[in-house]
Amino acid sequence: MTTCPKCGTRFSANERLCPHDGTVLEPDQPSELKHIGKVLDNKYRLDSQTTVKDQNPCGNAREEPRVTLLAVHLTDCQ
Repeated sequence: MTTCPKCGTRFSANERLCPHDGTVLEPDQPSELKHIGKVLDNKYRLDSQTTVKDQNPCGNAREEPRVTLLAVHLTDCQ
């Protein structure tokens, strides 16, 4: 699947341009990677994420705006 970063519409993997706005479509990320770049709890930006088999994902986050690095354990990713 691919998604338009501008309008958020999802398309089949063989589509390259959004028919609504002409934006280049991006391949969907695996569900466990969709939180990278998001701000958690209004202050922690998730920089990277790893998943260990049969465990909840963990990752590295940055406390903004102070840029303090810390590890996070993601329990209910939605």
